Amino acid sequence: MLGLITAVSLVKGPDTISGLPKLVQYVVGLLLLIGLGSAAFGAWRAMRASFGNPSLESAPTTPDELGARSYDDAVQAIVDLSWAKWVTLVSLSAVALAVGLTWYLQEDPSPPAYLRVVLSADHQVFCGQLLKGDGDTVVIKKNEGDIRTYVVAHDLASWDIVSDCSK
Repeated sequence: MLGLITAVSLVKGPDTISGLPKLVQYVVGLLLLIGLGSAAFGAWRAMRASFGNPSLESAPTTPDELGARSYDDAVQAIVDLSWAKWVTLVSLSAVALAVGLTWYLQEDPSPPAYLRVVLSADHQVFCGQLLKGDGDTVVIKKNEGDIRTYVVAHDLASWDIVSDCSK
């Protein structure tokens, strides 16, 4: 069970599956749910095979009753172990498939957009990667230490989307 939780942590959340198509996101969620549910069921059946099923029945009083009860308990343990084995395979398969889908069906991220702006104040040209843009402001990164925020209506005389800033 601990190994399964570790495997499920490979699919950390919405950020991990955000690059997947919506249908595949739902399939990954369903597979993880099946994996965790079958792991819990398998763990319960394995524990019941090991420790028995608690009951309020009185203890056997004769050797024949003890033999019959021991035989019934052994048969039940075999059935429980068989269930535990098969649902463990289902659990591991579901989680492995979910992890595989998140790894191999990610859509390629869109390429970065570059923005060349002409400043209103001094008509200087500044070009960099567009980090954020809304109706009022744009945030442009020229390099790691040079990130600038401009108010579109106030700071910019013009702007243009370009393929890169090398020109």
